[in-house]
Amino acid sequence: NIDKYHPYVLTALVLALIIQPAGILALHPFDNLDSREYLSISGSLHQGTGYAVRNLHAAEFPRFEAEAPTRMRQPGYPFFLTFFYWMTGRKVLVVQLVQVLLNMLILWLTFRIARTVYGGNLWCGTLIIIGLYFPLWLRSQFILPETLFTLALVLFMLIFLQSLNSGSVKRYAASGIVLGLAVLIKPIAVPFSLFALIPIWMKHGLRKGLIYWGALLVLLGATLLPWTVRNSIVFGEFTPLSTEGGFNLWCASVDYERTRFDAAQFREGVADGYYIDREADRRFRRMAVEAIGADPLGFIRRAIGRMVMTWVHFPGVSLLSSASLVYWLLMFIQLGLLALIVTGALKLPRWQTAYLLLPALVFTFVFAIIRARTRFVLPAMPLLLILAGQGGWNWLKGRFQNGGG
Repeated sequence: NIDKYHPYVLTALVLALIIQPAGILALHPFDNLDSREYLSISGSLHQGTGYAVRNLHAAEFPRFEAEAPTRMRQPGYPFFLTFFYWMTGRKVLVVQLVQVLLNMLILWLTFRIARTVYGGNLWCGTLIIIGLYFPLWLRSQFILPETLFTLALVLFMLIFLQSLNSGSVKRYAASGIVLGLAVLIKPIAVPFSLFALIPIWMKHGLRKGLIYWGALLVLLGATLLPWTVRNSIVFGEFTPLSTEGGFNLWCASVDYERTRFDAAQFREGVADGYYIDREADRRFRRMAVEAIGADPLGFIRRAIGRMVMTWVHFPGVSLLSSASLVYWLLMFIQLGLLALIVTGALKLPRWQTAYLLLPALVFTFVFAIIRARTRFVLPAMPLLLILAGQGGWNWLKGRFQNGGG
């Protein structure tokens, strides 16, 4: 009976709701260049001057004035800001409150996923763990696309799960549409289109799986087509992606010190522009290919290091001193969660394990080719926390049974 979970879902929602005002009160919403880029593009949209970057006023790039038109960022979040920030009189609090509501929806959709996977065997404590995982909920205070992206991703994963269970071509097509919306918010979602074949194949076999996968890909492509056509007409580049790729790939191909804004190689890539404008994107891609070709083993070594270190560090822990007790407490929590995730994954059918680990698998792959940050794991955490909660319950049951024996 689903009713038995309602008090725990409500408790988790209340916990997440209590956590978020602390972030809104204590943290600055425009604490990085990304926020200013999104505000600049959305401001241009609101003024009716097109999809462009103007009046950015970035002290780190004093010679950069504008890029009009641009594809510097994906369009999903700028359009979101146009409505909730600019059309409400530039009220940051409105954006933050809307993102709080989106977080509540993320938690509810996560419960739906957990309930679908585990049925009546879902441990109620899993919901409390999700509600207490504060890094996931504190993002609502930032003018950044993470909350909107996580919502799109979790919604995709729910529809994708329903597709796996039903074998419905229409549902797979619907999941492709939602995945397309996620890509239009952040390009990091693109590899889901490839890795989604793994649970599809495990569930349906290769022959049927290719049909279902094809339905997903066709509707994904259709969703991305208008933005791709816009970029083709405006720039002569048939792509739905932003111009972040070159910089990220170059950062992944060299040592960290070379990527600092005052480093000579970084300034070479930027020249007189901005680090993710179209010209910088081309230069950084060329520099990345040269760096990887000159030291392929070093690239592989750094990629493996990023894939491991991004996961073993608690999100945001880099802001703390490694001599701090809080630092090591958070590190212990993160390692404990990873252990519980593994424990939870061992108790499921293979296709369900592949499904719940799909976001983690995709992001781990992406970490090999971008300048990864610990906060980048957060969109994968709703599904991983389901595994962690169930893994904890399996461990507790084992302890009780052994004690009783």
